[in-house]
Amino acid sequence: MRSRINRITGKIKFNDSLLKDKLNKVRNNLSKEVNQVTRDVQRDPLAKMGKKINQLQRDNSANKVKALNQLNRDKKEALDQVRDKLRHGAFSDGASTSNVMADLKSTMNDLKLADDVLSEKSPIETLEQRRLELDKQVRDIKATGVIMETDAESLNVTGALQEITRFMIQAKYGNHKHYRVKVDLEFQSSIPDFDTNGPDGTIVIEMAPIEYIPVSVYNWLEIARTWKSGAFHRNAGHVLQATTNAGAVKKSLAFQEYSKLHPHKKGTAGYCGRPSGPCWYISIQDNTGNHGPGSQQQKNPHEADANFGRIVEGLDDVVPRIHTTPQKSWLDKNNQILIKTMTILVSEPDGTFVEWQPQSNDT
Repeated sequence: MRSRINRITGKIKFNDSLLKDKLNKVRNNLSKEVNQVTRDVQRDPLAKMGKKINQLQRDNSANKVKALNQLNRDKKEALDQVRDKLRHGAFSDGASTSNVMADLKSTMNDLKLADDVLSEKSPIETLEQRRLELDKQVRDIKATGVIMETDAESLNVTGALQEITRFMIQAKYGNHKHYRVKVDLEFQSSIPDFDTNGPDGTIVIEMAPIEYIPVSVYNWLEIARTWKSGAFHRNAGHVLQATTNAGAVKKSLAFQEYSKLHPHKKGTAGYCGRPSGPCWYISIQDNTGNHGPGSQQQKNPHEADANFGRIVEGLDDVVPRIHTTPQKSWLDKNNQILIKTMTILVSEPDGTFVEWQPQSNDT
């Protein structure tokens, strides 16, 4: 898994008792080290310590015990270097003690979460509880009106929400390179080519990499998993917009999650509205200007619609067919294109895709 916890543990199995013992040791040692460093730091901070911890957490060693032992040695070495620099006043003026201590606290929380997951019969419930706690924190911050994309506290909390959501995706939907959703449509008789092509149509949406926008991806997978009904109800010149009715998702996203690595190009799928979702749209032109950073408002030059996926099947035939409906803008019910079902697909090691099968304890 790509999360901090799995970078430390090396793709653990939840029932590995030896690893749990090692995690407890790491957690206890780190707690002592953090307390010691807290006592030592009087001014400028452990800026490089946070970077060192992050670097260590990206360790993908196949040997779990070896990786944990090496982590302990490296952390001790890093802390020794930090203390030495503290004694010699070698930190840069731009460093911030509070930021570094927040970084260390985050690491402690990650290790505690790993321990909780290992000890729980249903790790998904533990992860979901933590995800919901962070989701509420993010919503509370957003309600203050702060520009979240440049605010340090906002970035810290949204980053934590993204990290736990990556872990949640892989725990719930499996650790796959790609996730897709097949969307089955029903065209009504008002579509011009109905007599020739009939009522059926399908598009397939591949999710953006979870490294970029995990909250948006998880939200869409939850919509697909609990899909009830919906329809394309707007035929605009730049987007085709659809309603959603899903059991697990009733609210908009907690924040405007966006990555410049996944812009609003033609053929992408994003959430409409500010805040975004759960309604969504397909871009039928490059909408970087219409829905990208700084769009649709003047207060925040960074705010954009969340853009969760791209059309990988149906872009050249089914999507243009939706656009041929004989009405523009908001559609009457007899002209809407109904969304019958959604099916989650996950990639196999050989590159093929299969239908995702829920585990018995999925909620």
